[in-house]
Amino acid sequence: MKNSILIFLLVALASACNNAAKSPRTQDELPIHQDTTNVASQLDFYADSLNDYIRQSPNDVDALLARAQLYIKKRNLKYAFADAQAAMQIDSLNPASLLIWGDVNYLSNQTRISKNAWETCIRVDKKSIDCRLKLAELYNVVQEFGKSQKLVDEVLAIDNNQPVAYYIKGINLRDMQGDTASALQYFQKAIDLDNNYIPAIDMMGVLLSAKKDPLCLAYFNRLLEIDPNHYPTYYNLGMFYLNTEDWNNAIKSFTKCTQINPRDIESLFNLGYVHLQIGANSIARDYFTQALKIEPINHRALYGRGYASELLGDVTNAEKDYRLALSYNPQHEGSKLGLQRLEQNKAK
Repeated sequence: MKNSILIFLLVALASACNNAAKSPRTQDELPIHQDTTNVASQLDFYADSLNDYIRQSPNDVDALLARAQLYIKKRNLKYAFADAQAAMQIDSLNPASLLIWGDVNYLSNQTRISKNAWETCIRVDKKSIDCRLKLAELYNVVQEFGKSQKLVDEVLAIDNNQPVAYYIKGINLRDMQGDTASALQYFQKAIDLDNNYIPAIDMMGVLLSAKKDPLCLAYFNRLLEIDPNHYPTYYNLGMFYLNTEDWNNAIKSFTKCTQINPRDIESLFNLGYVHLQIGANSIARDYFTQALKIEPINHRALYGRGYASELLGDVTNAEKDYRLALSYNPQHEGSKLGLQRLEQNKAK
């Protein structure tokens, strides 16, 4: 009976995992082509130096673009846009200006302008690698995989040692053909060329984890070597351990997530689920309650807490949570069955 009931939690859990895998939880810059070098401690120094130089040479395109890139790294899009726009006004056919102009507009959700900028960049610079890669990323995002793949192949024809090109090629094969095996080969090629290429390392871990392949642990651990406090990696570790029923390591991983990010609702939910699996129903109820404090309108957490209360014999609160869950999601089968069980027990 317990296992059949827990399947509803597992279905909700799997849905959350799939969404997290498709949309990386911390990524808010360009979707694929990332700078994996840690330059945070240097940004202010370079910015001050550039400010002094640009005051004396306000029409230096290279300096304006360098400062625009620094502003992008600091997430100051307003200032990045201003510098990129100034560079374009000085020289609108400069490939470097077109590249950055595409970047700032992409990050501002002006993808049509980005597309035009990168296309112009390729026309001006027939061998431009960066503009082709950025445009290939954009085509991947809008699911025009054939166009994306054509650009990637052009890049590899120019230089076959481009890790980003292999990464995008793998993403295209996964999304266009569902060819995970080939995608993994291209992701590994990207890693071979750049041992610190975070998106490729992460994708290898996620795809191997979905296959319940313990080799994923090597990739997740490599990510933690690069960034020991990257809580999405601990989350992915937790999901692997949960799916392989390694409850102790799942608890350790999800707990680490909540230590780094106390508002990580999914980890709190998963901690509740795992504790139900090991029979620690009171602790499970506490975790579901923590999740609900952060997001009160959450039928999954309400169902989990209701089920924990039911197992603890707290019929009143179990019924209350099941009914509240159904008020938010009237089609939630687990809460419907929970109420049916409670009604049947009352009738006995």
